[in-house]
Amino acid sequence: MTSGANTPDIDFALGPGGAISGRVRNANGSVNLADIPVFALPVDGSDWARWGLSRLDCQYTINRLPYGSYKVYAGGDRRHAPEHYNDKASGQDADPVTVDSGVNPTGIDFYLDLAGATPTPSPSPSPTALPSPYPSPSPPPTPTPSPTPLPSPSPTPAPPLTSTPLRGDRNRDGVVDTADLSLVVASFNKRDSDPGFDPNADANGDGIIDVLDLVIVGLDFGGTR
Repeated sequence: MTSGANTPDIDFALGPGGAISGRVRNANGSVNLADIPVFALPVDGSDWARWGLSRLDCQYTINRLPYGSYKVYAGGDRRHAPEHYNDKASGQDADPVTVDSGVNPTGIDFYLDLAGATPTPSPSPSPTALPSPYPSPSPPPTPTPSPTPLPSPSPTPAPPLTSTPLRGDRNRDGVVDTADLSLVVASFNKRDSDPGFDPNADANGDGIIDVLDLVIVGLDFGGTR
């Protein structure tokens, strides 16, 4: 535009779009998980994303999606590990979800494992000794020496409490919430050399706004300092 000149006919033709919905529960499906951010990331690598939060009934909906294919990603929280659909650890292996005219995918569900959980091996039973046909004589008891009293140690002062920084608090307002998610999503897939790159959205400081930054915000979601 130039001073004194008008530019008419800057028109937009907006399509109806669609939605993706599902549920977020714990690994065995027995507990509904609320406030888990779920993202729809375009398969073609476009520099935008949409997201929604799971509600108290564990259901989420991501609205206003242009027709196309998406990788759907549940961000996890401080107790539960993030996950790509369908039970995939990597975005490269994620099953794509397609939104099309009259097709709004439902049942895109997530069952999140505990963060850092590993299977606990069952303890091996101790072998049971077989009875001897002839009992062994019991050894004479060994006298127990009287304990020597030890001097009481001086109490060690407790270290001062320090606050743990929240890497997910991208706008530095002391709470990790939807505002921080929106800040990251607004610069999604942008590099530090691209126009519109917001360094505050680069949670891990690697020069690109991607799913790793969403993970950091998702894991701290709801935290305060």
